[in-house]
Parts: sequence; structure tokens; C-alpha cells
Amino acid sequence: DYYVHADIHGAPSVVVKNTGITEKTLVEAGIFGLCYSKAWNAGYMAGDAYWVTYSQVSKMAESGEYVPRGAWVIRGKRNYMRNLKLEIAIGKIRYENQDLLMAAPVDALRSRTDHYIVIIPGETRKEELAKLISEKFSWDLDDVVSILPPGPGKIVEEKHEETLERGNNGEE
Repeated sequence: DYYVHADIHGAPSVVVKNTGITEKTLVEAGIFGLCYSKAWNAGYMAGDAYWVTYSQVSKMAESGEYVPRGAWVIRGKRNYMRNLKLEIAIGKIRYENQDLLMAAPVDALRSRTDHYIVIIPGETRKEELAKLISEKFSWDLDDVVSILPPGPGKIVEEKHEETLERGNNGEE
């Protein structure tokens, strides 16, 4: 397993299970962690993240060390991923015979669905953005709110199944 963390205080921890992990997977985990960190609310467009192996992560302090409640200690070399773009895709995927709304790094979601929206940090308040996305895609508002990153955003790309169908046969 790998532990991935945005290089910003208070960012969420992302754990990647060791099943044929690639560098792309670690980068996507870094992007995910950044998008759900304080970097989004601060309006950053890019940031850094790092990964370490599970054996480098501990909650136990060594002699003379203090580890605050809820904190982790990272020992050894951190493998940095620099200048990761803060953008996240939201879309519906089919999982175990159910349609589920999901947020993921853009490339990860693009490969699973043709019905998604891409957002970046922006000026539109989270609640307004959720309502706009909910109406455009006919998705449940509470589901959209629950998966949006913290803070305001901006839609930069949208892809609807209907758009693809119209584009392929030229009909309106």
C-alpha cells in the first residue's frame, strides 16, 4: 500500500492499495488529495503532493518526539509530485449494477463514462455550483453537494451522452 498526501497542512490522507500501482495512479491520488484540501478553497490552481510506502507511516512517536492526536509521522524519503493541476471530474458510473455519482481525477473518470463535468477552483459558491451541476445533469442535489471539493469552483468542461449522440449523427 502507498500513502499519498498533498503538501499542505490539513489535507486528507489518500491510501492506494498495492494492486499493480503505476506512477499515473500515484499522481491521480495526489490530485485527489489536493482537490479536497485547503488548496481548493484558497483558489490554488496547482500544488504539490508526495507518496511514501506504508512502512514509512506511523502514529507512534519515537523517544523525544511528540505526535499530536490524529497526526501521522512520515519517516524517510518523501517522493514528491510537483505542480499537480487542481481539477476534478464528477460523473455517473455504473458499479455493481447501480449508477453512482463519483468524483475523481479527470483522466480516471473520462475512461469510465461519457457523462461528466470538470471543475476547477473558481468564483461560484459551492452551493450555487452544486445546484447548477444538479440541474444540468439531472443529478440529486444532495449527492452533488456531498462530493464537491470544499469551496467555490468553476465548470471548465462538460460532456453529456446526448451531446455525443448529436455530434455523431449531426441531428439536433
